[in-house]
Amino acid sequence: MLALVLAAVTAVWPTWIESLFEVSPDAGTGETEWWLVVLFVVAAAVAAILARRDFRVARAEGA
Repeated sequence: MLALVLAAVTAVWPTWIESLFEVSPDAGTGETEWWLVVLFVVAAAVAAILARRDFRVARAEGA
């Protein structure tokens, strides 16, 4: 969910880090914000894969 929110915010406001925190890690290009989106999407995908694996193991054990 957070990844979706970050993607939407970054699509509309690509320099939100610069505006909110008054720092410019990417010189105002918006690249840092998109890397954060990618990071959260990957984290969400990994969490989903691990949850699915745990569910399958629990189901196979009869829990």
